[in-house]
Amino acid sequence: MRDLMHLPVWPFISILGYPALTIVVLELARRLALRAPFVSGILRQVAYVLLPTGGIWLILRVLAELPADDWAVRTAETAFALTGLYLLLRVAQALLMSLVDEQMRAPKLLLDILRIGLSLVWGSVVVSRIWNVNLGSLLAAMGVGSIALAFALQEFLGNLLSGLGLLSAHKFSIGDWIMLDGKAAEVVEMDWRTVTLVTAGGNRVVVANSTLAKGNLTIAARAREKASATVPLALGVDIPPEQVRDAVIEAGRAMPNLAEPEGARYRRGDLLLTAGAPAPDSFLVVAGRLAVTVPTGKGEIRLELVPPGQLMVLQEMLAGGSSPVRVVADLDTDVLAIPAQALVDAMDRSRVVARDISAVTEAWLQAILPLNRGLRVVA
Repeated sequence: MRDLMHLPVWPFISILGYPALTIVVLELARRLALRAPFVSGILRQVAYVLLPTGGIWLILRVLAELPADDWAVRTAETAFALTGLYLLLRVAQALLMSLVDEQMRAPKLLLDILRIGLSLVWGSVVVSRIWNVNLGSLLAAMGVGSIALAFALQEFLGNLLSGLGLLSAHKFSIGDWIMLDGKAAEVVEMDWRTVTLVTAGGNRVVVANSTLAKGNLTIAARAREKASATVPLALGVDIPPEQVRDAVIEAGRAMPNLAEPEGARYRRGDLLLTAGAPAPDSFLVVAGRLAVTVPTGKGEIRLELVPPGQLMVLQEMLAGGSSPVRVVADLDTDVLAIPAQALVDAMDRSRVVARDISAVTEAWLQAILPLNRGLRVVA
């Protein structure tokens, strides 16, 4: 083999073969640019980086006939090896991304492990093969200082192992909402050391994986799934209900990604409440109109139309009983459903609220009783 390298034909092969090979690779990359852009990019880097560094190494080693231990030959060979490592990592990353489940949006840990593993193996070959470094003595020296290094990297290793546990267990992923210090925050980035969160106020918080792994982790909502939240409000009794309604609606519309509550908007003719069914909620009409009917032996009789801004609450609702009326949307109607227990709690805390709600329930009772006795009220 050494004799062949000294033949005069090798200079011509090196001088003519390199440009020809470069042209072939670039032409192949051009043809694959639309069908396989990734492969085309790899081929271009082979032509622009890998082949030139390999050509320089061959010129120094074959044409110039420099010894293998010359620093210029070693430098060129090292550059050629590192360029090959870079391209290999890109190809391996692409293969890994194609094999990873589409729902796993952040396989950064697997990519880091792959890069580190290939870099260590390739680097060991380069150091021992090109620069003639005895890896045995190097490993022995590393073993002596490994204990001190482990103590120095204790926190780093803790985050690393916690990250391995969190990511491998798939407890949560990017887009999920988790509880941090009693407040919900969205997961926007994950790696093997930290998790980046964004709070409802827009603040970015970076949390170490070991911190999340130590405590009980609460997942408030999954990505792309609807979730509900309960927000307690404390209001003074002197605030008009219409003002409270408008403030709540305005605040709700200002929230990003807020879905319309199910059952809050009804089309004309939609049924809200059936006579004889449990009535756990009272209704505050935001827009539109509700029609209230009472079933009798001769059919249903319309009792009243509830306009916007009016609260419909019955004694049966406050007592947890069954509804004596049927409620239907008379127009396209927006309704705010208020749990009856919330009204009971408000009545216990305020005499004014208790007086007003009692007056409303009494008025409904006086309107329903004659119909239940078979009497029809003519408007």
